[in-house]
Order: sequence, then C-alpha cells, then structure tokens
Amino acid sequence: PTYGGEIHKIKKLEIDGNPDKFLAYSTFKKVIGLIKLPLDGNPTKTMGLIAHPDDIADMCVTTDGKFLFTCGGSDLCVNMWSID
Repeated sequence: PTYGGEIHKIKKLEIDGNPDKFLAYSTFKKVIGLIKLPLDGNPTKTMGLIAHPDDIADMCVTTDGKFLFTCGGSDLCVNMWSID
C-alpha cells in the first residue's frame, strides 16, 4: 500500500472524536500516506500523496491527530498537513 517505495517511518494516529484508527507513514522518497486499521489488505483503505520533491527526513503527528508535519531533506521545507 505504499505509493513510492518501502515505508521509512510509521506512526499510530488517533483522531479526537473519530472512532476509526489509522497509521500515518512516510517513505524515503516523496510520499506520505494514511492506512485505515485494521490491516486487512483492502486497497480502498489506504492513500498516499507526494509531500516533498525528494527525501522526507522526518514526520510527526499532533497529539489530537488533526495535523501531520513533514520535514523535507534537500528542500529544507516543513509542511503541515490537515487530517480530517
């Protein structure tokens, strides 16, 4: 379910007020995504998008699960992604 290579980092995501559970992930190159739990192989429960033009150095999720932050490597950019 990773659109852009193998998973580099993964975080459990619990969104306040939402009973569903998710995993947020990043690959080494460009892509971040969400996977709805439980992991059952259903391709409609996952999505990925291009977050940076090259490497993703790190990612973190706010404690309320509403925002995901990504740090680019060579682009020296920090992106804030709203999760709803």
